[in-house]
Amino acid sequence: MEKAEISLNSRRLSNMLRGISMLLVVVGHVGAAGFGFKQMVALGGIGVAIFLILSGYGLHESYNRGGVKDFWKKKFTRILIPYIIWVALYNVVVLVSPLAEETSDNTIKIPRFWFVEYIPIWYFAFWLAYRFFPSHAIRFFAAIAVIMFLLYGKTQAEQSLSFIVGVLLSIHKNTISSLSRQRLLQISFTTILIGGVFIFIRSLPFLSPYPEDHIFLKAIPLVMRLSFAAAIMSFLISMRVILPTLALIGLASYELYLVHMHFFQQIQGSWSLFWMFAVQTILLTFVLYKIDSFCSQWIKDRLIRNNDLNPLQRT
Repeated sequence: MEKAEISLNSRRLSNMLRGISMLLVVVGHVGAAGFGFKQMVALGGIGVAIFLILSGYGLHESYNRGGVKDFWKKKFTRILIPYIIWVALYNVVVLVSPLAEETSDNTIKIPRFWFVEYIPIWYFAFWLAYRFFPSHAIRFFAAIAVIMFLLYGKTQAEQSLSFIVGVLLSIHKNTISSLSRQRLLQISFTTILIGGVFIFIRSLPFLSPYPEDHIFLKAIPLVMRLSFAAAIMSFLISMRVILPTLALIGLASYELYLVHMHFFQQIQGSWSLFWMFAVQTILLTFVLYKIDSFCSQWIKDRLIRNNDLNPLQRT
């Protein structure tokens, strides 16, 4: 273990939290769909909430340092390129992996991910707000969140406030950084209680007749996921230690998300298939991360070289 800075500006701390968030997603998916423990699906939602909070925080911190310059170049490199590379790898893997879903055609398969389609909406909202009306950004985000909550399906609606929470954490980071370890533990304990209360509310019989996309059944898990996400983050920050393995997983958290998504359903309660899934996921995540890192560095070097060769950039 290593001592950690209390601020989320610590790259090691943010990587560790990302690692935890993705482990929660993977464990939730494997437990719920792979082994039939439906209650574990909530872990995935908590993990996504942590990831979105960190995304909102990181974007606002990046804006504080350099505005929205090169915003889309950075997002293209980090989000779209890994996805494109994974589409190519996925079409090779499905030909040889026993965990691949059986299909009768040989057409190119384009895996879809709700999160990959969801997060660019917040990226665009962030760029739009801080490019044209930064003083009204939070109000704009709140309006977007309300629209998402009302119009999107249950999975997306439950995360409609997570990104905004991250931005607010960045805005008030000085206050948060000054919190004592005892205060952080109090916050963790309180948010656990809040999450527990909403779990209890969700179990009440009078909610059973409502459809899954009812406003009540979207609001309850929204609060519950945010509460447990806050509890986990405040507790880990209060410990002021870095777990290197989790920080390492955090470096490749996006790649891990892409790699595991279309294979855990095939486990079907088999421990042998589970270990096959684990080995395949680790190897493919490593390969995808290495390819992504190489491509990202190549693009970065090209941009720097083009800027150096452009005489207009020298003035």
